[in-house]
Amino acid sequence: MQIKAEDEMTLMIDGCLSELEEIEVAFFRECHLLEPKTPLPKFAKKRGLSQKALNALRSRAESRLKESLAAKGIQSLGDIL
Repeated sequence: MQIKAEDEMTLMIDGCLSELEEIEVAFFRECHLLEPKTPLPKFAKKRGLSQKALNALRSRAESRLKESLAAKGIQSLGDIL
């Protein structure tokens, strides 16, 4: 059985998500990975986050995910596909 690039990417991202804080994982899952995607304003309201706090969470979560992927040798999606 051949592993599809999409499945490999999903496994890689899931492995990296386990290294993030709970709210960062919730942000990625709810706003980016799961269908239907939760709009950012709805996510912020549900979590009691101000716009400033949401922006900080988003920036921090994206940076930490990039760092985690980089530690596994993934610099771009091309490295997985």
